[in-house]
Amino acid sequence: MRRLIFLLVVLAVGCSNGQYPLAPVSGTVTLDGEPLEGAEVVFAPMENDKTTIVGPASVGYTDQEGRFTLKTIKGGSGAVITNHRVSVSFGEVDEAAIAAKVEEITEKNLNMPERKVIALEKKIRQSMTNKKSLPTTYNQNTRLRFEVKGPTEAANFDLNSDGS
Repeated sequence: MRRLIFLLVVLAVGCSNGQYPLAPVSGTVTLDGEPLEGAEVVFAPMENDKTTIVGPASVGYTDQEGRFTLKTIKGGSGAVITNHRVSVSFGEVDEAAIAAKVEEITEKNLNMPERKVIALEKKIRQSMTNKKSLPTTYNQNTRLRFEVKGPTEAANFDLNSDGS
């Protein structure tokens, strides 16, 4: 019986995220009123604006509609229940996403000449690269904040190209 109780305690502690309570968090990111696809959203838990991180960070990636769902870097679902400094940025150019966009368009236009396919790829790459530059007020010098009080689907961020 003691072994069973000990085992249950070990499992409960081992399966939790330790001392940091988590809550499911999702939301949307828009840029100039349009959904922002392919952005990395990072929540860094903090006691207040001037305090260092107090728990594992959480990361999510926006889809075509700008929606994201957070997971902790340790694999937990959601984010630590506390205040967060939030950053939104882009990683490297996603070559697979570029190829998929080109393929999607060329499938609809089967007789597209090769020079037009090359021009199309260049245009898609350029548009995806242009999206890659967000003002530093949303990443390196972020002013974005969010308080996780419990489960939420309303972690929404409306960004502007000028950083305001």
